Amino acid sequence: MYIEFHDKLGQVTRVDVTRVVAFDMHGNPCALALSYDQQGMHEQILTSCLGQPDFHPMLHNMGINKTVVIKDLALRPLNEMQL
Repeated sequence: MYIEFHDKLGQVTRVDVTRVVAFDMHGNPCALALSYDQQGMHEQILTSCLGQPDFHPMLHNMGINKTVVIKDLALRPLNEMQL
């Protein structure tokens, strides 16, 4: 699997990875993706995000021993967000 990222809408950088964890500005993990290949089978990618039941177990299996608790989640429609 690969990821593409950029900083401040600059040039896109592509990197091959096997695992990715996204952190918020406070250092809390909020999303993850894990790629694995079982003995020559096709690549499988597992994903999860904060609030999903499998998020903390997957995070701990990746070696990140941090628990994040959601206290208040104010969702806004995507059409109101500025990227």
